[in-house]
Amino acid sequence: MTAKERYELWMQKLDPSDPLHQELEGIKDDEARITDCFYQEIVFGTAGLRGICGAGTNRMNVLTVGRATQGIANYILASGEDPLKGVAIAYDCRYHSKEFSELVACIMAGNGIRTYLFPSMRPTPELSFAIRRLGCLSGVNMTASHNPKEYNGYKVYWSDGAQISGEISDGMLAEIQKLDFFDDFRMLSLEEGKQKGLVVMIGEDMDRAYLDYVKGMSQHPDEELDKSIRIVYTPLNGAGSIPVRTVMDEMGYTDFHIVPEQAEPDPEFTTVGYPNPEDPRGFALAQELGRKVGAEVLIATDPDSDRMAVEALWDDGTYHFLNGNQTGAMLIAYMAEGMKQAGRYQRKLP
Repeated sequence: MTAKERYELWMQKLDPSDPLHQELEGIKDDEARITDCFYQEIVFGTAGLRGICGAGTNRMNVLTVGRATQGIANYILASGEDPLKGVAIAYDCRYHSKEFSELVACIMAGNGIRTYLFPSMRPTPELSFAIRRLGCLSGVNMTASHNPKEYNGYKVYWSDGAQISGEISDGMLAEIQKLDFFDDFRMLSLEEGKQKGLVVMIGEDMDRAYLDYVKGMSQHPDEELDKSIRIVYTPLNGAGSIPVRTVMDEMGYTDFHIVPEQAEPDPEFTTVGYPNPEDPRGFALAQELGRKVGAEVLIATDPDSDRMAVEALWDDGTYHFLNGNQTGAMLIAYMAEGMKQAGRYQRKLP
C-alpha cells in the first residue's frame, strides 16, 4: 500500500470530528507531508517507539500508541506469566504524555493486565525502580527523552527494570504487526479500571522508597563530604526537578541552585529548544547562573531524567563540558574507591 493509499484509508476510517481527521484534511494537497506521515509504520524496537506527534502511520498518536499497547498486551498474555503482576507506567512533561500513559493503562486493564500508574510525571530511573519493587512484568514510560518538542515516545521495560532486549522487542513487534490501527482494542475506562483493581495509582510511597534508595547509594559518610560546594542544576524543564531538589536538600547540601527558567515543566522547552544535556548549548542558562553564584559544578538532566551531563569550573574561570566517557570514568573510579575504603570491594585475582 502506498503512502497516498494509507492516507485515503485513514480519511475514510476516521470520524470527521476526530482531530486526526482534521489534521489530515489540512494536508490533503501536500504530497510531501502525506508521504512523510504515511510512507512507513512508526518503528518499534528495543527503544520502543519514538517520533513526531501527529496523524499518520509514521507518527505518535492515539492509534499508533493504542496498536502498540494491544500488541504488547498480547505478548504479555502469551508469556504465561500472571498478568496481575502488572505493568508500571510513567510519563514526562511532553505534549500528550499524560494522555498516552492513561491510554496504555486503559488498554492493559481491558486485557486483564494490572497497571500501576503514576499520577504525575516521574523520572525514568524511578520507573525502573518501581518495576522491580512491585515485581512487575513490564513497564512503559511515555517520553521522547532528549528529542525536540515535536516528538514523543514510548519506552518499554521488562521485569529487570531495563529496556527490553532484542528478543523481547522482536516478539512484541510480531504481535503488534498482527493488528490493524483501527481494530477495536480491548479497553476499560480509567475509572472502571480503578474500580476493578486493574489500575492502581502509585505516588508518594514509591517516591519515598526511591529517594531513600538513591540516598543509600552514597559512597562516603556525611562527615567526609563537603556539602557547602556550590552546585547549579537544570532539569531542562523535565522530570528531574523535584526528586533532585529533594535529595540535595535532605542530604544537606547548603549551596544548591536550580535554574529558575528551567525548573518547571514546559513541553515547549522555551529556553533550551533541544533539551539534550549532552549538547553543551543546553548549559547556557546554567552557566549564567553558575557565574552569578560562583558555582563549581553544573549538572543537567534530560526531560525524563535518565541522561545527565556535567560541566566543571576550570582554574581560568571558565566552565568545561565533560563528555559521557569522562563523567562515567570518574563516577566509576569514585564508587570503586569508596567501596574499597568501606571494605565492600576486594580485587579478585584470576
